[in-house]
Amino acid sequence: MKPLPAALALLALPLASPAQPNPDTDLAYGANVGWVNIQPQRGNHIYVDAGEHFFSGYIYGANIGWISLGNGMPKNGHSYSNTTGDDSGINNDGAGNLSGLAYGANIGWINFGWAGLNDPNRPRFDLDDGEFHGFAYSANCGWVNLGTGRLFVTAINRVDSDHDGIDDAWEMQWFGNLTTAGIGTDHDGDGQSDSAEYVADTDPLRANDYLKVVSHAYANGQTTVAIVFTSQPSRRYQLQHSTDLVKWDDSGLGEFNPDAGTTTTKGFSFTGNARHFFRVVAVLPLPQP
Repeated sequence: MKPLPAALALLALPLASPAQPNPDTDLAYGANVGWVNIQPQRGNHIYVDAGEHFFSGYIYGANIGWISLGNGMPKNGHSYSNTTGDDSGINNDGAGNLSGLAYGANIGWINFGWAGLNDPNRPRFDLDDGEFHGFAYSANCGWVNLGTGRLFVTAINRVDSDHDGIDDAWEMQWFGNLTTAGIGTDHDGDGQSDSAEYVADTDPLRANDYLKVVSHAYANGQTTVAIVFTSQPSRRYQLQHSTDLVKWDDSGLGEFNPDAGTTTTKGFSFTGNARHFFRVVAVLPLPQP
């Protein structure tokens, strides 16, 4: 089965039957709704698109018809308000937590925003492997199970229509347009460009909010260092080191998840007497299609 471009590999509805989806088609099964096709018209490019801030596209079930996850054009440019029918859809908080409303003419609204961030059953997907977890709810169809191990985001579609290194939705969220921020701009004057603040997902309008090392401490004869740095749940990180500030190598930790909270602490050991410099690099999670 080919993965869906930029989006969902499979929709997983409550499996209350031994019947299993055909592995050669993009189908899922729900006891109350029957088969659901995630890629109903491949040739016409109808599929579900997962963005860093919102979803768009349709899914289809023979027994329930079309279900819209959003039209891809939230009125404010970055998230559906879900207060009017023409501005409804599924939002992503950047860390994979979902909210908002999907809609099917035959079944009504499907609620993705019923749970708080600490609820283990909240609708969400993992930024590491794209796997969905939790439940959505339909008053007419009951609970929709997203966490059957069959539903994945294969990539996050980050649209940068003005080619300034900043996702359009993020730019709209912070600046309200696509012209204020551009290549090399630094609106809060903190030495980090607006595009760098996007990559780190920090506030581009607050000078004391940027990716930075907060503290470091050496141990074991200065062969081990513990580095504390600011971090965001919407990003992944790498710790790199260098002896000459020219060639940078991975610390051996690879790409890793941030700690809970506003900072992350990582330890790193090295050998030799040469001076060592360190830096933290923010990484956008999941690939772009």
